[in-house]
Amino acid sequence: YIVAYVGSLQSWKKPEFLIDAASHLDSEDILLLIVGGSPEDLERVKQYAQLRNIKNIEFKGFVEPHMTPDYMFAADLLVHYTPSKDQLLKSYSPIKIFEYMAAGKPILAPRQPWIEEVLRDGETALLFDENDPRDLAEKIKRIKQDKELAAKIARNAKQESQNYTYEKRAEKLIQIIHALNSKGKF
Repeated sequence: YIVAYVGSLQSWKKPEFLIDAASHLDSEDILLLIVGGSPEDLERVKQYAQLRNIKNIEFKGFVEPHMTPDYMFAADLLVHYTPSKDQLLKSYSPIKIFEYMAAGKPILAPRQPWIEEVLRDGETALLFDENDPRDLAEKIKRIKQDKELAAKIARNAKQESQNYTYEKRAEKLIQIIHALNSKGKF
């Protein structure tokens, strides 16, 4: 069972949280696949995993952007993680969530206000406590065991992703501009 994280490993993103979650996965048939990261960041995170003697992780390092969908489609489950301690990140909306949704795979993401504007817990994702790696590990196990829930989340997320295309976002922006213009705000 492959659980993939696709993204950077910069220290502010706290990728060690993923390693800590992997330490709570006692099943040998769950592999955490980490795709991305500069050579320096990758080495730092690998050392963190080695110091904790975590074996159920595979690091791919940086891959060309056109290759990332291959890794997403190969996974059984996709995990997003960015801590929200920084005030700026409380309104941060990475495109990765929309890519994950379009991939048609179940998604796990931290319970954060901006994420809850896009993903619905139990419907388009399972949300976990961003400060609790055990909670993430439990959600991984739950999705792995509950095939019906996994299929529902994947299906709903893929369908919902159609509301976040560039075309749909442009339409919404045009509607906002027209509304502001009609009120004399433009």
